[in-house]
Amino acid sequence: MLPYNSYKLRQRKGFSLIETLMVVSVIGIIATIAIPLLLNARRASLDEKARACLRSLATAQQNYFVAEGHFGSIEDLASSVPPYLDSRFASGELGHGFELEVSTSDRGLRFSAQVSNPGGNYDFSVDETFVVRNL
Repeated sequence: MLPYNSYKLRQRKGFSLIETLMVVSVIGIIATIAIPLLLNARRASLDEKARACLRSLATAQQNYFVAEGHFGSIEDLASSVPPYLDSRFASGELGHGFELEVSTSDRGLRFSAQVSNPGGNYDFSVDETFVVRNL
């Protein structure tokens, strides 16, 4: 015959209801804190990617202007030799729903560009001053 204490230990297999509820509630609290922080970080990273796209475009426009004497369209910047922009800009494959619009005016002496950033916090624009601004 087994002693009383060893019999009690063999009877108890698994977690009690209280222990399980405590673990679930702690996981719920952690998720409540972590999920909004992760979503904000994702939005901020999309904003930074949109800004980086416009900075790349502004730098390409500056270089193109020095070489050609006027600002160019995205197709001009991507197809010139050497190319000033990656071909992803011309094909519209910037990812995450970004929409880039570029327009030139005054015989190519002015340009403006806007990025529509549906996943982020802001949309952005840049012009011939080469300063990226929130819309």
